[in-house]
Amino acid sequence: MVGRSMGLLKGLASWSLVAAITLVLLETTSAAAVWWLAREPGNEHLARAIERFHPLFHEPEPVLTHLAPHRRSDDANPFRYDSRTGYSNKPNSVYENAILIGPEGFICNGKCDPLPMDKPANEARIMIFGGSSVAGQGAGDGAHTIAGYLERMANQARLYGERRVRVVNAGVGGFYSAQELARFLFEGLLYQPDAVIFFHGSNDYRAWEHSYLSRDLYGPLIRANYHSYDYQLIQAMERMRSLTGTLSHFVALADDYFPLFHYTVTLAKHVRLFGLKGRGGGTTEAAGTARWENGGIPAEAIRSFSVWTANSVSTFVSNDISAAGAARAQGVTALMALQPVLLYRRKVELAPAEQELFASGRFATPYIDGYYPLARERWAELASANDGQVEFADLSGLFETVPDHIFTDNVHYTPRGNEIIAAGLLERLQAMRAKQAR
Repeated sequence: MVGRSMGLLKGLASWSLVAAITLVLLETTSAAAVWWLAREPGNEHLARAIERFHPLFHEPEPVLTHLAPHRRSDDANPFRYDSRTGYSNKPNSVYENAILIGPEGFICNGKCDPLPMDKPANEARIMIFGGSSVAGQGAGDGAHTIAGYLERMANQARLYGERRVRVVNAGVGGFYSAQELARFLFEGLLYQPDAVIFFHGSNDYRAWEHSYLSRDLYGPLIRANYHSYDYQLIQAMERMRSLTGTLSHFVALADDYFPLFHYTVTLAKHVRLFGLKGRGGGTTEAAGTARWENGGIPAEAIRSFSVWTANSVSTFVSNDISAAGAARAQGVTALMALQPVLLYRRKVELAPAEQELFASGRFATPYIDGYYPLARERWAELASANDGQVEFADLSGLFETVPDHIFTDNVHYTPRGNEIIAAGLLERLQAMRAKQAR
């Protein structure tokens, strides 16, 4: 018996030694391949992986805001997991700076007053949905968000007569229209809004990225407006249909917690997206940069995604039509607003800070060439059916003749920009109220 146990231990030790040697050889070979590919123009992400060396030998970098919210692990993360939308605002936390999130998960317009589901008889409620532009990124505090300005303006204008107007900021940074629709249907309607505003458009442009990365799963039938969290789950389930895929997924998950396979996983991700020739495709640095803008996706591919039948724009429009239809069925006024962005329509007179943004060359030309023009065409078509209960409003040109400093980047606004947007939304709501009164 002792001899058999010793034999098993020796066998286990032998296999462990073989596995360890195999792991070291695999990581060494992968590291050499990553180092070789890192020399190609446009492969700075691989160069950084080599420069930082293996994560087993240094403290891991914190997961910060530039990554998808469900990947953040820092204590200041203002988001939490949500089964319907992938993630949502974390109640009683700080979105950024002095912008607070209330106990119900809505951004506060200054201090956080309770928001009971049972609406008081003397109160009218407007809920505004959107991404970080609505949530207030760059505003400084809740009073200077779009919702904060709109609440004060609506009360001053006595939009609902003697009733006090409460504007509920339902913005969540990074949300696509599909997530906003889900939040409206499953949560927003519970708070008995008199009117809802969907102020968005920019985030849905990013749908080409998920379409491209997930092309093998759905091809042209991709649901472009899922969040990255959904794709992580979808791709995991797809991989686990086979034994090799299950092992591959296990390795990827293990690497998140104990990165023995760091260079192997880094190489696998790069090859899956870009092949073995590198992002520059063996061309000059200038040509490589032109071809592989927007995070490594060919510019011509992005343009093609902008004109597919099942693309960003059509899914975005479908989601807004669904939201407007649900609002109409519930007797809620719905204003569906296409937000202004710095790139399109371009301001006639740019402030110095906005000129610097353009000069940086950081923005994607397909955004101008494909997505926004097509979105504006669809909004013009939908606007022909505006009736006071539902209105599709193209606000993309709201700042066209405004000389003030409005944009902090392509899609976020200064407090002055939020103030102008709130005034534009109020004007639309007043016109809709007038139509309803006839």
